[in-house]
Amino acid sequence: MHTVNRKPLTAEQLREIWLRNQNADMLAVLWEVKRLRALVVRASHLHWTFREELKGEPCLEEDRPFATSRELRRRANAIRNAD
Repeated sequence: MHTVNRKPLTAEQLREIWLRNQNADMLAVLWEVKRLRALVVRASHLHWTFREELKGEPCLEEDRPFATSRELRRRANAIRNAD
């Protein structure tokens, strides 16, 4: 998966985009962005709520055949940094 290294847009930047591009398509895109931002906030809250309970869960730690070495390193770092 190719990732683009761009800074996330702030709410103010999204407002400015809307002001420059007020049309039905942009409104639909911005509603989707709003939905996804809310999802990220909820996921962040869940992570902190269940952080202790999730430690040691095999499904989050075990080496799955489809996991890339990068993903395995990311998981290991997340577990180490959770303390």
